[in-house]
Amino acid sequence: AQTKGVIVLAATNRPDQIDPALRRPGRFDREIQFRVPDRNGRLEILEILTRSMPLNSVDLNSIADQTVGMVGADLKAVCQKAAYIALRRQVPSLESVPDQLSIEHSDFLQALK
Repeated sequence: AQTKGVIVLAATNRPDQIDPALRRPGRFDREIQFRVPDRNGRLEILEILTRSMPLNSVDLNSIADQTVGMVGADLKAVCQKAAYIALRRQVPSLESVPDQLSIEHSDFLQALK
């Protein structure tokens, strides 16, 4: 009997390790491969990730150029690291918290290291 209304979704970053039995007809009907994003894809991901970040003179085009081979999770880590670097730069001690924080291009460059 066929079960209706059930979807099984699985993800892996190691497709070569999948048991071939799972790929036989009748198991999983479709495989979708997501490739490493190109420059435009990275730029779009960066724009989404930084939408709510207080950027100041950050050239996301340049960051997209410098992040060849990175996927969304990598770009998210770079953005988080840049925010952390900016926070440390602007808040050297707890007594002097500025009214407004901003993330500079140099923070991203430092995060990429």
